[in-house]
Amino acid sequence: MIENGGGPLLNRRTALRLFAAAGLATAVARTPAQAAPESFLDISLNLRDIGGYSGADGRRIVTGSVYRSAALSQVTDQQFAVLTELRPHSVADLRSTQSRAIHGPDRLPPGAVPILAPVGDPDPAPLKNKLAQPDSDTLAEFRSYVTSASNRAAFGRVLNTLSASGRSGYLYHCNSGTYVTGWTTAILMTLLGVARSAVDSEFQLSNEAYGAIVARTEYLDAAFDQIRVTYQSFDNYIADGLGVPGPAVARLRDVLLVR
Repeated sequence: MIENGGGPLLNRRTALRLFAAAGLATAVARTPAQAAPESFLDISLNLRDIGGYSGADGRRIVTGSVYRSAALSQVTDQQFAVLTELRPHSVADLRSTQSRAIHGPDRLPPGAVPILAPVGDPDPAPLKNKLAQPDSDTLAEFRSYVTSASNRAAFGRVLNTLSASGRSGYLYHCNSGTYVTGWTTAILMTLLGVARSAVDSEFQLSNEAYGAIVARTEYLDAAFDQIRVTYQSFDNYIADGLGVPGPAVARLRDVLLVR
């Protein structure tokens, strides 16, 4: 689902109809780098496994352990069945407090522990403007993932709780599973030594889910540039900005990277 500013969440079919009306439903080219259908567990929920990507020291991210998705507050019974099969131990909700109040709490799979890590809402923008060429609001939003103390605390909470959870199964999400969830994934994959080109390709898979260009690498560029400006290095952003200590980083790499 995609959020239309501060309005209701849109399912994939409704989103595609609006994209077409706005002249935005250009076919998404499927390049070998983008086309990773094995990543999708339920494309209607933008639910995918981040495993399988090559990381540090010739290792790869383990599969069947870390998942990303859209919001779970309005999942169908069919989507819920898929989530239940994954048996995540923890579900981190990155939606803002306002968004959770509007759209409701997550429908959690049995046994899943909820983790609240709210990231602030950007200023509302018309759907067409959000999905056209890279817009200033969204670029500023991605920079706020680095400059905002509350946003940094949320991303740090996800990484620290993921480190503590081991391979017990961890799912994180925002509203559409595109921007906040996408940046969370970019942070994690970069920390695990995944090449930037692969980070970009994974981010762009949300375009496959929604059938339009909604995830643009320029947004990741903005956040990574802000890291250089504010923290000088990615490692400093992780340690000083997100508050993830060295032992937690080492555990993430030990647990999530395999030969």
